[in-house]
Amino acid sequence: MDYRSNILFKLAPEALKARIQVLEKELLSASQIIANGASNSNNRIEKLDSLETAWYRGIPAELGPRQRELVKNQQFRYREGSPLWGMSELAAYSLQKPFSELNDTQREIMKILKLNQELLEHNELNLLSQLEARYPLASAAPGPSSCGNVSNLAKPKEDLPFASVTQDDLEDVLGDTTTMLKNETLDSELHAAEDKAPADFDNFAHPSTEGTSEQKQHNAEKQEEIQEEKISSTSGDLPPTFSLLSKVNVPITITSAEIFEMVKKRHEKPEEYRQIFDEIVEPPKPPELPKIRPPKDKLVLPTPLIQVESVRDAHAPELQKFCYETPIALIRGLTAALKIDLSHFSTKSLIETAPDHPVEIRTQYKMPGDGNLDQLGNPTWSCYSIPSHSTISRYGNYQAESFRYSLKEETEKLRQAASTSKYTPQTASTSTFNPNLQNGSLENPPSAKKRKMAGPSDESIGQMPTKVIKFGTNVDLSDEMIFRSQLRELEKMPAFCRIVAGCNLLTHLGHTVLGMNSVQLYMKVPGCRTPGHLENNRFASININIGPGECEWFGLPHEYWPAIEKMCRERNLEFLKGSWWPNFEDLIKEGIPVYRFTQKAGDLVWVGGGCVHWVQSIGWCNNIAWNVGPMTAEQVEMALEAHEWNKLHMYRSLVPMQHLCWQLASNVRFSNQRMFNVIKNVLIRSLAYMKMVVNFVHSTMKTPIKSQSRVKGEGAHYCHECDVEVFNILFVKEISNKFHVFCVQCARRSNLEDYVVLQQQTFEELAGIFDQFQLHPAKSALVC
Repeated sequence: MDYRSNILFKLAPEALKARIQVLEKELLSASQIIANGASNSNNRIEKLDSLETAWYRGIPAELGPRQRELVKNQQFRYREGSPLWGMSELAAYSLQKPFSELNDTQREIMKILKLNQELLEHNELNLLSQLEARYPLASAAPGPSSCGNVSNLAKPKEDLPFASVTQDDLEDVLGDTTTMLKNETLDSELHAAEDKAPADFDNFAHPSTEGTSEQKQHNAEKQEEIQEEKISSTSGDLPPTFSLLSKVNVPITITSAEIFEMVKKRHEKPEEYRQIFDEIVEPPKPPELPKIRPPKDKLVLPTPLIQVESVRDAHAPELQKFCYETPIALIRGLTAALKIDLSHFSTKSLIETAPDHPVEIRTQYKMPGDGNLDQLGNPTWSCYSIPSHSTISRYGNYQAESFRYSLKEETEKLRQAASTSKYTPQTASTSTFNPNLQNGSLENPPSAKKRKMAGPSDESIGQMPTKVIKFGTNVDLSDEMIFRSQLRELEKMPAFCRIVAGCNLLTHLGHTVLGMNSVQLYMKVPGCRTPGHLENNRFASININIGPGECEWFGLPHEYWPAIEKMCRERNLEFLKGSWWPNFEDLIKEGIPVYRFTQKAGDLVWVGGGCVHWVQSIGWCNNIAWNVGPMTAEQVEMALEAHEWNKLHMYRSLVPMQHLCWQLASNVRFSNQRMFNVIKNVLIRSLAYMKMVVNFVHSTMKTPIKSQSRVKGEGAHYCHECDVEVFNILFVKEISNKFHVFCVQCARRSNLEDYVVLQQQTFEELAGIFDQFQLHPAKSALVC
């Protein structure tokens, strides 16, 4: 062939050379069949053009399927820079053996890898190259009809099954992503080559920036066909993505029967199907920071403080409204007004109640003031925290020993101060005041007032932290049989602060989530730190200081959490999973407003939804805390956003949002339109997706779905691999004599082998809940 001598043509990319060699080897038999067919039909086969001339020709008709696939690929692309490669769903494919052809899932992976090519690692680049090497062969290989019928190579232009070729598409087909030609030069050269093209290549498509209205109409029709093909290609499969924030394309008044009918049409008549919800959704991204910020001298925000003086004040609706509308608040006098006996939560009382109850220990370094230093004494955000385990009695002894040691240390300081005091007569003749000590030299000890403010063993800024302390955290007090007296005291709280209340979203879960809808205890010595964090699913929380010592709090409004997340990334710290303590001065330099206040014994701190906060103990104290869910649309929307953000970063959401929304629809009658719409849209997405999963199982698995009713108090299920919530349709697999639950996406990557599919609630039950969930507008007052 003549093109062999032109392979070394300097303008040809390396990818094109490789494809020519592959085509010469793989399509040799096909070319012989074509040559024989042409000679039998007395058709003259013209001599092939040189590579330089062929470079500027259009795309032959046999590449039509590939061209249509490339156009469809553009419809599926995520925004550039999407961090989806961090998901284990994609990483798992690097371990799979290559197949002879690419399936739909592999093509989706290749598209996502192409979009993030600059961010890929070595093994990910190898996977991309393998997929690209197999993709053109699978899509461009001639079928039996194209090999056996030469007339198929000479179809007229108007019968082309693909739209006009763009510059980007041409580069994708040629496989050269490094060489870029200008549109004007490419168009002119293509049109010049068109006049020289032989008759056998009349079916080439040429890119053009201009066209008649008839051509534009033709292109529009083709685009519509491509859109229909896109819907048809995915109709027999699951949606590529499932998000609880995806756009719902059906009215809020839709019934369950209508949803089931639409899902059935998606499976049986995909050409007539219109999406119930967007099946391709961009990954969530942090919101923009507020454009209007406080001035530099007002970045330390005043603490919202409420003084409660009576039972009436404690139960006033104004207090509830105030808490719901503020990022963080300090409520003083509430426990005293309600006569809550906090002594039940003292270390002595807890040792008497449950001495062997487990305590999670965090070993930390005591830091100077509000700073955070590494082992060399340099400022850092990273926190040293080593986990271990103990019991209430053992930590109580440590807490008491720490206090006695500090008391002894303080006594020694006072004795030394008394021995070197300027008022102590050194001799009988020098009993007068010494003026040389009036200015206070380095040897002069601090006054008692300064020692009290600084703490008994504070270290100076810049000094290496050497003192190790232990923090007793996450002590579970949910057992009503053991901690009955403690929990009874908390029932005196106002309704919006109670652990169990109708206005608390978390009460409707129907099962216990430790630390959220149950009480947890924190036992502290001076310097114990709770690193910066958001509450699980950004729910609100309540914290009461039992005393006798105090705690220092830092917090910032919810709209500034993206700034903290960015600053953590810049310091190679994980915002969700890492242990970090923000530097107060760094926040002020970045213009981030911060709340800073002291929580005394008996004070209650309300932490609003989405408030980033961090806490350190000043003295010896215990704290109790739990989460609450205000019955507001803002709280539910915030929790749904957190659910999707957690899913993107492979972080488990402790609140199962699908399960919670179905429980709310079953238990609560809503009169707020916005709240109703948020819950109903989640039910629409959830019900439709469950039906799609069931249809997928019926079409791909031989084993039937088994029914297994949900047990009262049974917790939510999460995927063993990706930690996403698995609701109602469970894919169960035995691993090492233990049964684990998987989501449908992770099970599908294992070809659904050795899985048992369980359904906990029938579609009849869910349809009943769905159809009975209606808005109940509040009755207006009678006007006379």
